[in-house]
Amino acid sequence: MTSDTTTQPSRPTPAPSAAPSAYTSLRRIIASELVKLRTLRSSVWLLVVATAFTVVLGPVLSLGQVLSGADRDVESSAVVSLALAGTSTATLLLGVLGVLFVAGEYAPRAIRTTFLLVPRRPHVVVAKAAALGLVTAVTGLVAVAIAVTVSLVLFSQADIAVGWGSPHVLRVSATTVWYLVGWVVLGRWPAGSPAASSAARPC
Repeated sequence: MTSDTTTQPSRPTPAPSAAPSAYTSLRRIIASELVKLRTLRSSVWLLVVATAFTVVLGPVLSLGQVLSGADRDVESSAVVSLALAGTSTATLLLGVLGVLFVAGEYAPRAIRTTFLLVPRRPHVVVAKAAALGLVTAVTGLVAVAIAVTVSLVLFSQADIAVGWGSPHVLRVSATTVWYLVGWVVLGRWPAGSPAASSAARPC
């Protein structure tokens, strides 16, 4: 006597989805912060004005120095310092940019949504700093390169042999870019501190 039993085909067990790594999550948070930075008019205008001061003020002062009769024995450090004179004002604007970029989310309570979507608050703090630092590094590098290059060309018209290969020029230019990045990161740090984050917790 044969048993009439039918075997049900076994269903394949779905493979567990891999949890996103910390690197991927942080990368996406940084991307979202870059979108915020690009869509805020105040942030864009502050960045544009800071870049304009860096690009314009130094070459204008260099032009005035050349027209007034610059000393041909002027040191390269003095030339590059004059070329980067606009960064003193740019640092103030970038500090304000750092504060507004973070503090701007507290007034409309948008920071609650940010921390709700990203429970890991250190990731939010790091992402905001990375987004600001990345944008400032790119714009600062371009602005410093333009300001120094234009100033060197102006001084060359007065037979002052100073170029990118001269002592201190490349070092001071690179240090200035890092200086700008440091200012914008320090500007956003008080508003993005853990104390400020705890103040935004929903009751």
